[in-house]
Amino acid sequence: MAVDRGYDHFFDEDVADAFEHAMQTIRKDNLRSLSLPHQRLYEIVRTIGPVSGTEMKQAYWKHKGAIFEGREHDPVSWRQAWNYLDKMADYDLIRMPGERKTVRSDRQRIRSGCPV
Repeated sequence: MAVDRGYDHFFDEDVADAFEHAMQTIRKDNLRSLSLPHQRLYEIVRTIGPVSGTEMKQAYWKHKGAIFEGREHDPVSWRQAWNYLDKMADYDLIRMPGERKTVRSDRQRIRSGCPV
């Protein structure tokens, strides 16, 4: 990190920033490793912000054509889309309702877990 910042040694702020920088890099790599429909679904979550499961379902039905545009198969069911969201939560990209890591006020919200 010091090299990225043009230093020949570490400063306290480099150490303080290192963990978040590493986590952000891991999240970006995780997102890139997912299929295009996963990435498009993530973009919807990121764009619309924290929403309930019902609101996410409505957003999915509204945008599912765009999510699967250019793919060789038809859009998936809501259940499968929920599985996609669950996988993104496993990759620490989003927070799902009921997760222990989720802030109490956001327990019933699906939200983007990081800026990528």
